Amino acid sequence: MVRSSTRTALVALATAATFTGVVAGPASAHDGGSSSCVTRHEWRHVKVGMSKATVHAIFDTRGKFADGHAGGYTREYRPCAWGGGTDVRLFVGYSGDTHRAVEKRLV
Repeated sequence: MVRSSTRTALVALATAATFTGVVAGPASAHDGGSSSCVTRHEWRHVKVGMSKATVHAIFDTRGKFADGHAGGYTREYRPCAWGGGTDVRLFVGYSGDTHRAVEKRLV
């Protein structure tokens, strides 16, 4: 009897979640902003040591190659309306060996 009532409660909960659009899932740093630019929230979430794939997943853009240097490279990302107009530029430097972020620069 307990199994039946538990199963009924779980089915009811799943049905309610489906029809109300409430579904629990892992939190994401990507805040749903434009896929071609980086929001302040996304920028603050990225940390040195993250893989390039993780950074791109958070930013929801690959950015563009900006510069290569001994042992690494830099990619530039476009900010979403940061109040600085088009003067604000975002750069993440990556290790050439590990493809992990080694620096972040806001210029």
